[in-house]
Amino acid sequence: MIAIQRTFEDLSQKEIRKCVAPSYARRMIALLAVRRCWTTRREFREMIGLDDRQVRLGREAAHGRIAYGQNGLKLIRDLTLNEYREYEARLEKDVQSAVNRKLEAVRRYHGKKTMESLTV
Repeated sequence: MIAIQRTFEDLSQKEIRKCVAPSYARRMIALLAVRRCWTTRREFREMIGLDDRQVRLGREAAHGRIAYGQNGLKLIRDLTLNEYREYEARLEKDVQSAVNRKLEAVRRYHGKKTMESLTV
């Protein structure tokens, strides 16, 4: 197999991101499976050469197998019950924040009457 070094400019193209992200995810999952602990983006860079953007792409391409937070990244299967509950609560908070931002944007764009009809 021939490894191709892709540049930051290449990663801005959606089709290339779709192609390379699964390989980043596989590499990240393999490392996390061995470590079984929280791993920071800096550690990913040092151990397998992925920069911050590549780590984000890999996490997204892992289809929910990788938890992330202030401690770094860890496989969902290796989370303790408390870690999982904290992770799930943070995801819920993130979802609610996104919904609130969307509703605020709709209100600002369409006006208050539309906002009232959306919340009913």
